[in-house]
Amino acid sequence: MIGASLVLVVLWGKGVLRPGSLKSQRAVDAHPWWVWMACAAIIWLILQVGQGVAAQAAGVDLKHPSIGDQAIVMLAGYAVGLACAGVLTRLVSMAAPRAGMSITPRTVLVGVLCGAFAWPIVTCAGFAAAALHQFVSGEPHNPIGHPTLKAFLDNPGNPWAWVLIAIAVLAAPVFEEIVYRGFVQSLILRATGHSWIAIIAASLVFGAVHMGMGIPWYSIVPITVLGIAMGFAFEKTRSLGVPIGMHVFFNAANVAVAVVIGGQGG
Repeated sequence: MIGASLVLVVLWGKGVLRPGSLKSQRAVDAHPWWVWMACAAIIWLILQVGQGVAAQAAGVDLKHPSIGDQAIVMLAGYAVGLACAGVLTRLVSMAAPRAGMSITPRTVLVGVLCGAFAWPIVTCAGFAAAALHQFVSGEPHNPIGHPTLKAFLDNPGNPWAWVLIAIAVLAAPVFEEIVYRGFVQSLILRATGHSWIAIIAASLVFGAVHMGMGIPWYSIVPITVLGIAMGFAFEKTRSLGVPIGMHVFFNAANVAVAVVIGGQGG
């Protein structure tokens, strides 16, 4: 809480969070809103098709997949999904160079630093949601809410578990940020012309999709808050590499925390 308060004070003092700080928007008007939406939908569908084809080819039992089966399906899905995302991002950015769709090593590194800065705020949101869940339901919260983290902690000696973690830390952030920040947020910005509406709406979609993965609601709260932070950073820096770096940091930090919790539990 102290860290989150200090971060907010610094951001306010620097004028980052003051009213009107997002007046200058990314230029997304080179494409109509439906082009941004179509790109997001195509990339997402390609991921699903890639996973489905891989599951069929490998004879995976989707109702009871082994950890190796999960890794193979996810690898195939993200491989084709990221390939498609890279092509569409390149094509869209060529016609809309000021839309902020660029990704460079420098901007990803800046994003990692921004992720460390936002971490106390996201963590406080998670603590508050977990406390509310326990107060209302009387049941303790599960500190390991993500199924990938649970699979890793249940199988720490399995090489496929490390493949799942590598996908979660490296591939998933790139894919998800291209979809949710790069295309969905740009779609809403193009349709409404308001940065904050785009940021919050894209973050709610981001959180809702994770809820569909079976993650409890109290773990969705920090994910949504992270989405808002990443969306804000995207609009502020006008570079897609920044939210990608933030997402990488968040997922890596979650893995580290889960390992510590799992070790204490053992």
